Amino acid sequence: MLDDDLIDTHHEIDIQFFSNLPIDLVRLVFEKAMEDKPTPLHLLRVSHQVRQWLEPIVYKHVALYTDHDFDRFYRTLCERRSTPNPHESTFLQRHVQTLFLCPDFPGTDRLIDLVQHLTQLRSLACWDGDVIQWGRTAMGAVLDTTFNPHTQVDDMNIPFPYPHLRRISFCASVLSERHISFTHRAFHNLTHMDILVHPTVDWETLRSLNNLTHVSLDMATDLPCLGTKEIQFWFTRLLSACPSTVKIIILAIVEDCNSDFDLRDSEGDYFYPGWPPPPSFQETFSSPWLSAKFTHSTTIDLTTLHPIAQLSLGLIDPRAVPAAVTFNIPKYQLFKDLVVYFNWPDNRLDWDGSVGGHKDCWEVAEAIVDRRKRGLVTWGELVKAMM
Repeated sequence: MLDDDLIDTHHEIDIQFFSNLPIDLVRLVFEKAMEDKPTPLHLLRVSHQVRQWLEPIVYKHVALYTDHDFDRFYRTLCERRSTPNPHESTFLQRHVQTLFLCPDFPGTDRLIDLVQHLTQLRSLACWDGDVIQWGRTAMGAVLDTTFNPHTQVDDMNIPFPYPHLRRISFCASVLSERHISFTHRAFHNLTHMDILVHPTVDWETLRSLNNLTHVSLDMATDLPCLGTKEIQFWFTRLLSACPSTVKIIILAIVEDCNSDFDLRDSEGDYFYPGWPPPPSFQETFSSPWLSAKFTHSTTIDLTTLHPIAQLSLGLIDPRAVPAAVTFNIPKYQLFKDLVVYFNWPDNRLDWDGSVGGHKDCWEVAEAIVDRRKRGLVTWGELVKAMM
């Protein structure tokens, strides 16, 4: 993260060698240079003019992974906010669009102050630590901006201060803790939501979000090791709650305890021995019984498949794709290429806008849905590929 003391005004570099170029072209050269990795922060030393061009780029996406990161950024925020120059004091408020937080101990008051100051955010993700639930604190800071302490409700007379907020990642339990639902104004304009599913939330109110196009629902963190019947129940409840505007639904359900769902049927029981086919069909081709089973399995009644397998094939909802929160997917798992993978630390890149060229979870899911629509993914083709 950039500190204000990075700029040494006594050693600015003369940029007269750019004097023959149009100023807009000079600016474009510097802005393109900022796309390099690691970010060439030394370019901000060139001149105050260059600094004015580049600082909005540096602070557009803010990702604070450690307490040290948080402390440095919060110090910068406080220093700038205290300056008498309105342009300087509101700089971070105007330019920070993406905020990703996962420090260990940022401090409740400082965290709330930071989140409530950055009102031009387009994307917010604050994940809980191992001990303290900072994610709930950050989301609560957003929800509380329109809370009327006298009436104890969301006050429609108080303008919602985050007009550009479109993407958010949070734990749904904060809603039931505050006795509110997805009808709260904080959710009205959202297009992308990443939510930890909690059983006490009024999920049916998701239907009120007519701007929502992409939703990811983590069923594994707060609903661990669901049985097959429970999985079916939650699939039905969550999918039916998603409004028709939603194009992509990711259900994070695959974990260690059910990563062998390709071996199980709709009741959660194992299929017959020898299923699925081993990596080399030649190894078992000498067995007429097993060969017949494989041949039969290319035309199996798909309703007998495990619910996660049915979800993988788009049979339950063509918009929906399963996701895994484990690395332990068997190498020859039949559906492994039809699953979105949520594994730390890679999953943080979905919310760290500073990482260029990253394909986020919804883009991966869109590619899977597209393959299914084009008929490139069928049960028969998957089985044949294993033979």
